[in-house]
Amino acid sequence: MRIALLVVTVLGAWWGTHWYREREAPRPADGVLVSGRPLYHDQLDRRHWSYSRLVEGLEYAPTARFELTARVLSVRAYPTDGYKLDLVLGWGLMSDNRTLDTLEIRQSNRGYEILRGPSTSITPEQAYRSSMILTLITRGARLYVEPLYRIRVNDVIRIAGITANIRDADGLVWSGGDGTRGRAASILDVSGLQINDQELLTDWFR
Repeated sequence: MRIALLVVTVLGAWWGTHWYREREAPRPADGVLVSGRPLYHDQLDRRHWSYSRLVEGLEYAPTARFELTARVLSVRAYPTDGYKLDLVLGWGLMSDNRTLDTLEIRQSNRGYEILRGPSTSITPEQAYRSSMILTLITRGARLYVEPLYRIRVNDVIRIAGITANIRDADGLVWSGGDGTRGRAASILDVSGLQINDQELLTDWFR
C-alpha cells in the first residue's frame, strides 16, 4: 500500500511539472501581444472582508474584482490540489518573444522567478512590473474547472474573477504564494475566461 501511494504521489508531481510543457500553443509572431495591465475593481477594505465556506476546513474572503488580458508564460498544474493551476502571465515587453527569448521563468512554491540572460535588455523591475502569477481556484460548478486545464503556454487569455484570501481551520490566512521564490501568487476565483478567440466562461462580473 505504501509503495502504491508513493507511486501515485510521484506520478502526480511529474504530471504537474511536465504535462503542460508538452502542450504549448504555437509560438506567436514577434512583437508585443498585449499592452494592457491588470484591472482591480471595488477593492475591499480589510475591515469589510467576510469569510464564507470554500471547501471543508477552508474559508474564502473576497478582496477585489479583477480582470486581465495577458500572454501565458508558464503553467504549473496541481491535479490533486483544490487550487487548480498557477499561471505566470505577461503583458507589454513580457508578451514579446524578443524579450522572452532572453529570459528564463521558474515556478516554485506558488511563486515565480525571472532569470535574465546575458543579452537581456529589460531590467528586473520592468520584467516583474509587466508580469504576475495567479493561483486559480473556482467556487463555481464543475463546468468551471475543465476550461482552466485548456490554458497553454503562449496562449493569450482574458481572465476575470474575484481575488481572495483563504483562511484555514486554525485561523491562518493565505493570500497566495509563500514568497520564497521571486514574486508570490495572488489567488483568483475564476468566473470569466477567454483563450485566444474562444470564450469558455462568460461570468465576467460575478
